[in-house]
Parts: sequence; structure tokens; C-alpha cells
Amino acid sequence: MTERPRLLTLMGSGETAPTMAKVHRLVAERLGPAPVDVVLLDTPYGFQENADEISRRAVGYLGRSMGMPVQVASWRVLGGDLWLRERALELVRGADLVFAGPGSPTYALRVWQEGCLGDVLAGKLTRGGAVTFGSAAAACLGIATVPVYEIYKVGADPHWVPGLDLLAGLGLWTRCEPPLPVSVPSPRPHRGASRYPCRRCTLRCSGWRAPSTQGWTRATSPRQ
Repeated sequence: MTERPRLLTLMGSGETAPTMAKVHRLVAERLGPAPVDVVLLDTPYGFQENADEISRRAVGYLGRSMGMPVQVASWRVLGGDLWLRERALELVRGADLVFAGPGSPTYALRVWQEGCLGDVLAGKLTRGGAVTFGSAAAACLGIATVPVYEIYKVGADPHWVPGLDLLAGLGLWTRCEPPLPVSVPSPRPHRGASRYPCRRCTLRCSGWRAPSTQGWTRATSPRQ
């Protein structure tokens, strides 16, 4: 039996832009011949009133880009229906390719803290499969993330929020002495973003420090 590839793809903003369709298609092709089981995880934008519409557009885009149907793993709220949460995790666990994208990094992390999403994603990337995270979802995967909405919309002081630390869970710190913490930066502008230009949306550097590794346990082997 041929070993399945293990693919981690991180994108900035524009993860559902026309220019990224080729990337999604190439990732799906790397997994083998169709059909490839694709799942969209809707948590990062689950707080938005138009969440259903975002899901419909994303499903249509991914389906056209990869030429195959896409299921939605719906896990939108903290403290919601336990059955829905477990069903979403089971869909993610069984999928060949998992995609998540726009929304709020801190909202997604608050919801995901109830489950074991980090372990599920690490298991997929250990045993074979693809994880494609863009925008807000990608910013959740490092040791820390930036609370984008809280800073830009509410005026909170810049600070770090603990992330899923997926890379450490995959054992990717083990070659570094001392261990190297990884923080996935906030999205950068993309081609085709003229409707919502973000070329001047940068966080000031004064007062920022790298995320501390104090209190974090170094991964010595991939999580199961």
C-alpha cells in the first residue's frame, strides 16, 4: 500500500481568491486519484450572521477548484451541542483534506479549546492527509496568535494569545536547541484584494516581544 503524503499548506488572506484555485487543486492531486474526501471546518467565522452564506461560497469555490464535493464540518459555538462537536471532529478526522479559513483567530481558538482539534490535525499529518489553513485559521496553528479583531476593532493593546502549537505537536521543535517557538503571522495582502485593501493594515512593532516558551512543554514526539 502506497504511503499517503502529509501536506500542511498555510495561506494568507485570499485563500478563496481565483488566483489560489490552482494551489487547492494541486494539493488535492497530491493526495491521489479522485475522489478525495474534502471537509470545510467553519469555526473561525461561526460567530458571523452570514456564516451559512460564507460556507456556501467556500463549498462552491473549493468544489470548482478541486472538482469534487465538499462537506461542512459545522462547529461554530463554545458550549454548543456535544453531538455536533463530535460529529465535526469525526468528519475532520476521517477527511483526506481539511480546509479552514477566514474569521477570527481568537474566536476559533476559544471554541476549539473544548475539543482536541490540535491532536486530530497532528494525527492526520502524522498518518497521512492534508491540512490547508488560510487567513485566521492559519494564524491559529503556531505557539501564539494575534487577536486581530480585538486590536483593530476594539483598540486593545497588542498582545499574544496561545495558539494550537501544531508544529510542536508534530515534533518540529526537536532539531532546535533551545526549542524554537513558531508563531504564524497575520495575513498579508493578496492579489485581487482591491475590495478590501489591507496593504496598510500592519501592527506597530514597539512594545512587542516574541512569544515566551515558559510554561510550554517541548514536544519530543508527534501526538497520537
